[in-house]
Amino acid sequence: MGTIKGVGKIYIQSEVDAHCSLGFGKLHLSKLPMTAVDVLPDRVLPFYEELAATVNSLSELTVPPQAVSR
Repeated sequence: MGTIKGVGKIYIQSEVDAHCSLGFGKLHLSKLPMTAVDVLPDRVLPFYEELAATVNSLSELTVPPQAVSR
């Protein structure tokens, strides 16, 4: 995603609910696979649990960095 002086490279993991155009995001200092899935149990699933909504399925879309316009 970018670089912050004194911190280094930062990466964003984002999740989007395509049915209601709701998005979640979390910044990480690493691009390890474990940090990529961290946003689900930390942000997404608690949000829907609070609404008593059921998450029936998840799908993955990976966008290569060169495809992102700056």
